[in-house]
Amino acid sequence: MSEKVTTQFYALRWIILLMCQDFEMPNCITLWDTLLADESRFEFLSFVCAYIIVSCRDVILKGDFAAIMECLQSEPGNITDVPKML
Repeated sequence: MSEKVTTQFYALRWIILLMCQDFEMPNCITLWDTLLADESRFEFLSFVCAYIIVSCRDVILKGDFAAIMECLQSEPGNITDVPKML
């Protein structure tokens, strides 16, 4: 990819902070509840990250570095319906 957007710029923050800076608190609590209830929580978190990346696919393919980062770091991929994502 010519924009050089690496996972260190977005996914590390998602995983370390368990999405608490990226989702609104009610969505965060729903996500945390699901993660903590799942025995495969770390694998599940990887799937959540992949879902967010796929939801930003069009911006990633066509946007510049700033647009890509904005899409990945603002309510990720414009996902506001976390229960539907889960």
